[in-house]
Amino acid sequence: GGMFFISELHPSRQYLGGKATFQRGEEPTFIDAYVHHISEFMGAAKDADFRMQGFNECWHDDDDPRLFPRLANFVFEK
Repeated sequence: GGMFFISELHPSRQYLGGKATFQRGEEPTFIDAYVHHISEFMGAAKDADFRMQGFNECWHDDDDPRLFPRLANFVFEK
C-alpha cells in the first residue's frame, strides 16, 4: 500500500513546443523533456495496480485560463 504523486509539465504545452526552463543569469536554460501523454500515466499506473485518487491541472496565476494548463498532477494509491 502507498500513495504516489506525480507533477509533470502538461503534455498540451509540450504539443505546442513548450519546454521547461530556468534562468541562469540572463540566458534561459532549456531542460531536455520527453512528451508523456496523459494516457501513458494512466496506463502505467493501472499496469502497476495503482488506482487514481486525484488529478488536477494547474495554470500560472498570470496565465490566460483559456490557454493550456502548465502542469498535470496525479495522485495514485496502491
